Amino acid sequence: MKEIDNFLITVRETREKKGINQIEVAAHLGLTQPSYTNIESGKTSLRVETMFQIAKFLDIDLELHINGRNSEYLESDKDIKELNAVKQEVENINGRISKLFDLFNDKNKR
Repeated sequence: MKEIDNFLITVRETREKKGINQIEVAAHLGLTQPSYTNIESGKTSLRVETMFQIAKFLDIDLELHINGRNSEYLESDKDIKELNAVKQEVENINGRISKLFDLFNDKNKR
């Protein structure tokens, strides 16, 4: 898919521009560096959840890829709604994980 390839190019360029290496992104995603390399190079399919996590970590405007000039890979408004729902769920999960880490850290300090 050309659009996913464009997103992955943006990911690589943004990551390199920010001086972030693949190991750092992989660690943030809970992956090994080789697994992340396969995603970034397009050898492994990119899951929607992973796409949102990468975009958030690297501060990439995913709206540009969804609603902007690259929106032709989305078949309908339903696709956009589904992606937004997944994005919200990922943000909710990340919030819950952060709270669990805080609780765990507070408990271990005692």
